Amino acid sequence: MPSRFVQSLPMLGLGLSVGLAATAVIFVYEISPLRDPTFVPNSANAGTLIPQFRDVATEHNLMQWGAWLTGLIATNLTIVLWQLSHANSTLRRQNALLARLLRVVPWLGAGVILWVVFWLGWVIYLLGQWMID
Repeated sequence: MPSRFVQSLPMLGLGLSVGLAATAVIFVYEISPLRDPTFVPNSANAGTLIPQFRDVATEHNLMQWGAWLTGLIATNLTIVLWQLSHANSTLRRQNALLARLLRVVPWLGAGVILWVVFWLGWVIYLLGQWMID
């Protein structure tokens, strides 16, 4: 039986991932062109107006950050939910491999769906902040 500390690691990872995502949201808000009063939307000038970040390919970096962060959150959330749902269940001895496969596949699908939903939310947020075209 795993120790209580080992069982709490996915929850800790989820908290850290959500904290990183909140930091990324604040960072995008801070470098968003919407904070500049002279910014005119729909003029093909998405991206940051801060001189230090103009040479950085913001679209690619923010999209990669978003993919990694949403992947971390989806993975940690799936593991936490899996732990909560299977806390008191036991595997049958017969067809243990099939039983495990039937338990893992739906959670794997749920993790992928969560990742896609979170990633699309990130992309929509970036579009709303005029960081990507």
